[in-house]
Amino acid sequence: MEQFNDRFWHFWFQLETGQQLERLAGQYVSILLPDGQRRAYSMADEPKTQQFELLIDMLPAGAGVTYLRQLQPGETVEILAPLGQLVVKGRAAQNYLLASGSGISPLRSIVRDQLLTQKNTDEWTLIWSMSHESDFFWRDEWAQLAAGHQNFDYYLLADDATGEGGIQKMFVPEQLALLSPPAESHFYLCGGPVMMAACQKWLTEHGFGPEMVTLEHFQVPKRG
Repeated sequence: MEQFNDRFWHFWFQLETGQQLERLAGQYVSILLPDGQRRAYSMADEPKTQQFELLIDMLPAGAGVTYLRQLQPGETVEILAPLGQLVVKGRAAQNYLLASGSGISPLRSIVRDQLLTQKNTDEWTLIWSMSHESDFFWRDEWAQLAAGHQNFDYYLLADDATGEGGIQKMFVPEQLALLSPPAESHFYLCGGPVMMAACQKWLTEHGFGPEMVTLEHFQVPKRG
């Protein structure tokens, strides 16, 4: 595990010998907690059969977060996977990945799979919104992907952005409007309820129907 900052942690899991995980980019796992409850987390890496990565928002500290925080390297967890429909099902000339917070996890999985594994030559644009400029722990990774792939671009948005370093202070739909997506675009969404509702409203108002949108809602964990 790696602690990015006070809020976000990065976990790596290795499947036990003899186990394999056949999955698609964008899917999630359901982790069994000691009390029998389950918590769902999107896998953040491109599909691999023997391992997967999770990005965990540690606030607020609910049952799932409390369990993951106390794990030590070498301990075993029980998962149900793969789950979820936030996956690439076809080709589009222009693709937009819209994320807020830890909703970046499945979209990171998708873009890494499409660019690095599938060698997809379609256009991919990522828009990622966070509360603070300091939260963009994968900033260097996006820069490297953009430098190595002419068909990938990204925009980082933060509530406290100063305008320096390319990070802007605006909402995801505002950035999307500036980009003027063409009619043949497809959109992948994952994030908090406010961002999701705003993006869906903008897409509907601009003529992008449900068949052009693939999304996954995640619920903000309850305290306690």
